[in-house]
Amino acid sequence: MENQEEIELKKILQDVILKQKLKRENYLKETFTNIPEKYLSEIYATAICYDKPMTSCIYFIRNNYNGRIKIGSTQNIIKRFKELNRIFESIGLHANLEIIALYLTFDIFRLNLEKTFQKDFQEFQYKNEWYDITAEQVRKYFTEATNEYDYINNVILDYSENEYLFWEHIKKDFSILETEIKLEIKKIMYEKNLINYNITDIFAQLMNEKAKNPLYQIARNVAKYKTGFGVKHYEIRENKIWNIIIGISNPNSNEILNFQDLKRYKYNRNYWQEILSSLVINR
Repeated sequence: MENQEEIELKKILQDVILKQKLKRENYLKETFTNIPEKYLSEIYATAICYDKPMTSCIYFIRNNYNGRIKIGSTQNIIKRFKELNRIFESIGLHANLEIIALYLTFDIFRLNLEKTFQKDFQEFQYKNEWYDITAEQVRKYFTEATNEYDYINNVILDYSENEYLFWEHIKKDFSILETEIKLEIKKIMYEKNLINYNITDIFAQLMNEKAKNPLYQIARNVAKYKTGFGVKHYEIRENKIWNIIIGISNPNSNEILNFQDLKRYKYNRNYWQEILSSLVINR
């Protein structure tokens, strides 16, 4: 049986949930109603990657004894390069490996992109992740496809946008789950000095643990990082090509990033210069 205090507290929490739920759902509706659904995937991908480091990569590493190139991926290129060296040394060979190119990405896309690059070169596959391709083929593969690349210590670093192949399809859903209102509930508990009050059963009845709404995740990141996320859209008007940015922005900032903008923003040349220099020294 619930006592009177539990009944009153439960009613307060339910009121908070309903008011906040309605307020946030109306905000999502106002924000995303006029954005075509086909653009939501890129906006979402940009938003969820904004606070993540772009330190993962797909690597192209050549064995200079036979010229074959290994295509793989890693979260840590220094660690992976040393591992490959140890593999050769374990069979009595002095490692003679050279990094030819790195495709830079966020870790959530790394494995899928690795498979994509391997598929592009599958006709040249020798064994497992080793391919009978030349360094020139690799360089041509990257430099002919984009101008979003850099050279450091004769290594190509490609930070162009290929992740679109794996963006999650986002549907317009303006509903907010009760789990998103937890902060407001905790605030009430604090104000009523009920921090140590056992309300496990009340939470169980009020909360419904399900997947979060991607649109709400976008909105929260816009507010948290005071920036905006969008898509560059091209339209032809009066025989002119217009570059139009569609998305969601923050009132405190004029910045609005699409996915390629984000990768350009995240590319840290000094970081990669230090890594590649250390690998040359330690060879």
